[in-house]
Amino acid sequence: MKKIIYSIFSIALISTLFYLGTSVIKAQIQKNDFQFPIAELGNCENENACKNYCDNPNNMSACIDFSVSKGLVSANEAAIGKKAIEKIKKGETPGGCKDKESCEKFCQNNTRDLQQCIAFAEEIGVPQEEIAQAKQIASALQKGAQLPGGCKGKQSCEAYCTDTVHIDECLSFAEIAQIIPAEEIAEAKKVAPFLKNGETPGKCKGKEECQNYCIDENHFDECLTFAEKAQLIPKEEIDLARKTGGKGPGGCKSKEACEAFCEIEENAKGCADFALEKQLISEDEAKMMVGGAGKIREGLEKIPPEMKGEVESCLNTIFNGELSKVMGNGKTITKGQGEKIGSCFESAAQNYAGKQQGGATSGGNIMQPPSKEQIENMMKGAPDSVKQEIQKNIEQKYKEEFEKNIPKNIPSGMMPRLPSNNTQIPDLEEIEKQIPKSAPQGAPCNSEAECRAMFGGGPPVGIPQ
Repeated sequence: MKKIIYSIFSIALISTLFYLGTSVIKAQIQKNDFQFPIAELGNCENENACKNYCDNPNNMSACIDFSVSKGLVSANEAAIGKKAIEKIKKGETPGGCKDKESCEKFCQNNTRDLQQCIAFAEEIGVPQEEIAQAKQIASALQKGAQLPGGCKGKQSCEAYCTDTVHIDECLSFAEIAQIIPAEEIAEAKKVAPFLKNGETPGKCKGKEECQNYCIDENHFDECLTFAEKAQLIPKEEIDLARKTGGKGPGGCKSKEACEAFCEIEENAKGCADFALEKQLISEDEAKMMVGGAGKIREGLEKIPPEMKGEVESCLNTIFNGELSKVMGNGKTITKGQGEKIGSCFESAAQNYAGKQQGGATSGGNIMQPPSKEQIENMMKGAPDSVKQEIQKNIEQKYKEEFEKNIPKNIPSGMMPRLPSNNTQIPDLEEIEKQIPKSAPQGAPCNSEAECRAMFGGGPPVGIPQ
């Protein structure tokens, strides 16, 4: 709720006026323990004297220069502040305001004159991204949107929207004015019913308050149950959180933090042990993370020499140019790297198969498949995690070529038989025997009997077996 209210009234003009000198100087004098008197500020002898000095428009430029010299504000902020000073001297500020307090009162509690405040901010050079929300609100109001409960400014809107009874109305305005990202609006709508019924964890009433409550490990189960009920987190992440207790290796508490932690080489073994203990990975995957070099070495020794260069180049890219260290067991394989290794063998195997065939075709322009011996050789050299994918790709590619090139008017029931899905390696030589060596022009056969003799297969449609 606080974010909605802040978004409605966060007009950059107000923050800009902080850099006119008064508030910044006073705050920094308190924080940095400056020695009095301060010569640059009219030899002011205490905090109040310095504030009074900087409240005078004639002294504001000197106060800004002092702030820049002490690193209290940036050069860009100072330039904006000096433009604002010139406007103050000329009486060209919104509502004639002359300092932070009066400008804040005018712009934050007077939506009727919101356009005037926006125009002033643009004139003194406030970046567009800082006044974008104020413009969206002004546009929504011009189009007929009404502020929640008819509130007129920050104080009245804050009082209205702090009451969870009004959360739907306040969210609706934020959505119409597009002052909060759509994904946050969607999340807030999921939480709204629980807020109204007082069913949030610890009865928290805002995002920050709820985060502070749920960061306590003692509230983990309560907060996770709430996230599941409100559908704030995908089910697979809920299940993962329950398995891990909300913490990963090294105490990481988010997916991004855990991935970053486990991509560090010295953390790989600890991450593998943690994932194996929590049943997040198999023993084979854990072994790959810790002792994967041996598996890679074994795979490289078994594949045809023509494939080796391509596989090694691919692996070297995955390991950021340090394949030699990996192969020498001087570098641990992270989970992210391990997931990519199989693709190197798979891609090289496909390219190798294509080169072996050399684009050869038979009489009917039907692509000839790799021999069974070639397939078995490639499969034997690939890691276990890759074999199944190679098998599937070869079967699919051959099936597509086969269906694309056979004659289109073969009677139903006369198609050559393809291997069943549960065949480990297709008997491609047997399938090839069923394919015609040349595609005849016109009808492929003149009778059902001739078709059956030519193509094999079951009986024609309508003829019982």
